[in-house]
Amino acid sequence: MKKRLICILDDDEIAALFLKRQLERRKYSCISFCQSVNFFAWLDGGAAPSLIILDYFLGNEKCSGLDVCMRAKGALGVPVIMLTGDRRTRTVVNCLNAGADQYVTKPYDIDELVARIGAVLRLYEGKVANYRPNEILSSGIRINWDERRLSSAHGSVVSLTEKELALLALFLASDEAYVDREWAFSAIYGMERGPLNRAVDVLISRLRKKLVLLDSAIDIVTVRGNGYFLVSSSAKSE
Repeated sequence: MKKRLICILDDDEIAALFLKRQLERRKYSCISFCQSVNFFAWLDGGAAPSLIILDYFLGNEKCSGLDVCMRAKGALGVPVIMLTGDRRTRTVVNCLNAGADQYVTKPYDIDELVARIGAVLRLYEGKVANYRPNEILSSGIRINWDERRLSSAHGSVVSLTEKELALLALFLASDEAYVDREWAFSAIYGMERGPLNRAVDVLISRLRKKLVLLDSAIDIVTVRGNGYFLVSSSAKSE
């Protein structure tokens, strides 16, 4: 199997080299950069990393890891893990909204970080390996994974955000089409869910509304206090 290539962008050269060596010991191919200009020059040369690890603060550069995250996600669509010492809620939210798949704070445990890298790669690679580009979900509903769209047999089309698509992938990866709320939050947002955090509920609501727009026979049923089932309308009425 070809080694997955992980790209690290951190203005702290020593920290970047340490992480690079740790990941190489765990059978990943790695390349590290300390300046975003070199990182983007590498991407412009046709590089195709499997995953990118970004530091939020990039020293005296004009752009932050947040800017790099948005540009990289827009250009490549590969998973991004933000690695930073900033624990403020606003920073976490901004990074996740910019498209980051996981947010890990320094100092980090290398085994936990490696586990998160593996989880993110499995989610992305499993989606590509297990589903056809235009897979039929149910009742004529088609999923276009590359373009992040759902379409109905009637010709209706809705676009999905990356997080909505990731949520749908979690449903389809489950044998019973069931997703636990806590697990879904951890898988999609990369951290433990706080007691008052309703991010997954909001995401469920948005996905449910888009299924309604397609006039589909699919719905999402909430199991109070636990999680959600993706079901057909006929199963729901039974």
